[in-house]
Amino acid sequence: MARPLFLQGTYITPESVHTGHFEVADGEVVSIRKGAPPKGAQVLAKGIILPRLLNAHMHIGDSFLFPAPKMSVEELVCPPNGYKHRRLREAKKEELIAGIQRSYDDLLGGGAWGFIDFREGGTGGLKVSRDAYNIYPLSNLLAQISLGRPGKMVFDAKEVRDILKAAPGLGLSSYSDWDPRQLERTANAATAADAAKAAGNFFAIHASEIMREPIDRVLDLKPKMLIHLTKATPGDLEMVRDARISVVVCARANRFFGIKSNLKALVHSGVTLLAGTDNGMIIRPHCIDEMHFLIRNGKRAGLTPKAALEMFTTNGSQVLNYLKGIPGPRAERPGLVVCRKRAVMPKTFDPYGMLGFLHAKDVECVVQDETIYYTKQW
Repeated sequence: MARPLFLQGTYITPESVHTGHFEVADGEVVSIRKGAPPKGAQVLAKGIILPRLLNAHMHIGDSFLFPAPKMSVEELVCPPNGYKHRRLREAKKEELIAGIQRSYDDLLGGGAWGFIDFREGGTGGLKVSRDAYNIYPLSNLLAQISLGRPGKMVFDAKEVRDILKAAPGLGLSSYSDWDPRQLERTANAATAADAAKAAGNFFAIHASEIMREPIDRVLDLKPKMLIHLTKATPGDLEMVRDARISVVVCARANRFFGIKSNLKALVHSGVTLLAGTDNGMIIRPHCIDEMHFLIRNGKRAGLTPKAALEMFTTNGSQVLNYLKGIPGPRAERPGLVVCRKRAVMPKTFDPYGMLGFLHAKDVECVVQDETIYYTKQW
């Protein structure tokens, strides 16, 4: 085992909260003790210590367009001719890679150990992401889980097979995007989903974001993860819960588009909730800022600070299990993130309440494996 490091402060996990000093080895807390560390020990960081977080939904490919113009969902992101899709087709590879790597920096600086990306552009889009990741100097700190999608809104068996050779599964746009006629939309989405399932891969899809979509038909596709469900009814959510399908909430992105997040219904439904930051062109992908927003805006919806932390940590276990080990050791040993404790942080009866005062700018360092990395390094 590597020589242990010492951290000091408040260690917060979904299971417990401890204040004191912490011996760390191989990126994990191996002992917890109250008070100051032993005399002469080197304390490498002080503050609020968390497990690193999972960003469960991104579109990292459009990061080069940040900040995006203010438009509706349909104008900005709907395929095939929304603003982002036009710009993606026109962009040079160098532009795309530069934008993707800026988002890598933001992911690390915002506390993430990994992210699940819905990558546009077929196999070509996946290759750009892979190339960006392979030349990123801190790729050892970040797991990139890229889900592919066909380049056009029609099923092409060869294209889907090629995508599934390059990615662990498919991540499709909204159920209603696939064709102007309902039957064809359903058939195309179902065919692409069946191809993913036949290969034993992961299948996820956006659903009921700007309009309520027929949840029974969406569930017939056997997705492992759904994105948004902002227009889903309580009855729809019960069906999702009973099917044991995880749902990703993208609260800041919903606000950008002026869409109510449906968080109260989602929380009360008992659905397993994850959190994501959505498009890189509209939201910087800082998990800690997303958690701050959820905590500050989720109280009336019944979302506790502890539950918000779970959305970025333990709630992702089912999805990661479906991904059959693709994230590798990062999922098993995500490491730690240390945030500077603010000078003014009101006391709260809920020890998890201090999470609501953290921002990405408070991140001082991450601890991974045998090494501590300070934010000034990226």
